[in-house]
Amino acid sequence: GFIRYPYQPGALVSSIQHALESLEGGQTQSTPSAAPEPAADQKNTFIVFSPKGGAGTTTLATNLAISLHKTLNEEVLLVDGKHFFGHVALYLNLRSGNSITDLIGHANSLDEGLIRQVVIRHTSGIHVLPCPNSIIEAQGIKPDDLFKVIQGLQAVFPNIIIDGGNNLNVYSVTYMDA
Repeated sequence: GFIRYPYQPGALVSSIQHALESLEGGQTQSTPSAAPEPAADQKNTFIVFSPKGGAGTTTLATNLAISLHKTLNEEVLLVDGKHFFGHVALYLNLRSGNSITDLIGHANSLDEGLIRQVVIRHTSGIHVLPCPNSIIEAQGIKPDDLFKVIQGLQAVFPNIIIDGGNNLNVYSVTYMDA
């Protein structure tokens, strides 16, 4: 769904409730028919993106991840999709040398152990995958490898929220494709 900016808090809550109702409605409708996978195995990956800077994508993505974790009582991964100058880790007061580039180097051989070693658990209960620590690291990320990493993350985490920021580039499009 889309929300126009400037948005009203009531419109935001209403849109989220509508999305949840649509999701629940889609799961109940697909259950009676022969679905290839049960509803419990479905992966939910969402990207928070705005074409205008300063719209609060980090705030919205972070709060959505924490709320989703508390509501569903399931694991939620928050990914900082702004490879250049992302600040999800700063927003959550996390200090770590780990970043998505630690997984990019192993894109063809990811396993759950490596993924859980790299992601950081926040005190709120969510897991966080920070952006690269330097511009040089971020420039080395290839979209194909990024897509493989997202697929690996989807195999481990049932819910993924991505802070897509406001820059429409190959990385944000790759996240949207995932």
